[in-house]
Order: sequence, then structure tokens, then C-alpha cells
Amino acid sequence: MLNEAISEVKKSEPTYFADDKSVNRNQVHVIVGVLASNFLNEIWK
Repeated sequence: MLNEAISEVKKSEPTYFADDKSVNRNQVHVIVGVLASNFLNEIWK
């Protein structure tokens, strides 16, 4: 998962929050959540 933060923290620690403009951290979290859910559903059948 990618860290998310408020604007003040992003400014104080830009190394951890500087993404390419094409990166959408919220969308990454959604995709990882779906993949994890699908994986767990498969192994818990």
C-alpha cells in the first residue's frame, strides 16, 4: 500500500509522497483490496 497524508505532511516529507502524475494512490488501494479479497476468497473455499 502507498502512504497517504494531509498536505502539510506531504510538504514536510516529499520523498514518500512524490508520485508520477499518472499514479492515483486511492486507485492503487482499491486494486490491492480487490486482489487481496479475491485471493482470500479462493483459499478459504
